Amino acid sequence: MICVEDLKVYFEDEDIKAFYDEYNTGCNPENLLEIAKRGILLYEPLNSLKLVHPYLVDISVLAHQNYMITNIDQYNRIKTLIASDQYNDAYNNSLVFNLLIINKTFIDFYINDDEFIEYLLHNDSNNQFVNYNYIRIIHKLVEYGYTDKNLVKEFFSNTTLTNSPDFSIINDSPLFECIQTNDEFSTYDKDSIENCEELLNLQNYFYLNNNIDECINIMNEYNLMNNENVVNGEDCRNLIKFVLANSDDINNVDECNSLDIINKSKKNVYLLENINDINMIYFFENNPYLFNKYDRSSSFEKFPIGFPIKIMKKYSTVFVNYINKNKFEYKNKYISELMNNCKNDEFIEILNNFGFINPDVIENLPLYHRKHIINY
Repeated sequence: MICVEDLKVYFEDEDIKAFYDEYNTGCNPENLLEIAKRGILLYEPLNSLKLVHPYLVDISVLAHQNYMITNIDQYNRIKTLIASDQYNDAYNNSLVFNLLIINKTFIDFYINDDEFIEYLLHNDSNNQFVNYNYIRIIHKLVEYGYTDKNLVKEFFSNTTLTNSPDFSIINDSPLFECIQTNDEFSTYDKDSIENCEELLNLQNYFYLNNNIDECINIMNEYNLMNNENVVNGEDCRNLIKFVLANSDDINNVDECNSLDIINKSKKNVYLLENINDINMIYFFENNPYLFNKYDRSSSFEKFPIGFPIKIMKKYSTVFVNYINKNKFEYKNKYISELMNNCKNDEFIEILNNFGFINPDVIENLPLYHRKHIINY
């Protein structure tokens, strides 16, 4: 839960305050989307049981926030946005996919959607399904029992991945065939695979460990309950605890996956690209031994971009073990302040040498920051 002081920082932006006022009262999806289009940030992922509308996807991506889906309409919205090339970054990578927290609901729909799989992996005109998403999907197939862990372990243990195992003996989905025949993926390096695993572990720990909420998602998906009445109902939760405690497939309901040290390599670029939840900042500030901080030369990034500048300043040493020595001065002071607080010395030195900032860097910023750059 966000602290009052930090909430005031977010609410300094009138659009963010207007968004949360609507979200906590009427929660009208059309109104929320219109506000999000103005440029906002969310301090944590939206509750996909509270906002069940497909616009959950649009709003989350516009706000540069990770999200999960809980129903078929939200899944279909992902497909629509990707097919229409909406919300791609300057390098044509899909933010719709990259910001998605992959849960069982998504996998269950996706693994049986042959047409969508083939579109992503065979369509040369798009760059939607980058290697990062291959890795995430494969690990989730193991986690949710769609393929054998040993086959995947063999697949990832091969440095070049040229003699990959025959996934088709487990599942005849075109996904496995495409993975085996994708030349770009066959050269994917081991470090990148391990970095992706770290991100998945982090997201599992924060968002996918609550078996009670998972059951609520499933019951809601199949219309077994009136969602508005039971999400916070004590009787409902007690019933689900009883079901889980007596299931052969699920262990102790209160059991949580433990979190190992994050960023072992000190060069895991996926982490800072996917930490958009202020609760993660609080967690690593209070448990610094669980995050191996970036060195000065580890990464151009020193703080996740999906936060207000005042939050970056306040928690500037949570993810790095240094303080910048260089400063970037630019005619637009908002750009200067943003770069000085989210980029490392090496990147700042490059900016100073060129005397300007590449338009692609601006284009890749969250809409919220671009709004403030324009309005400065």
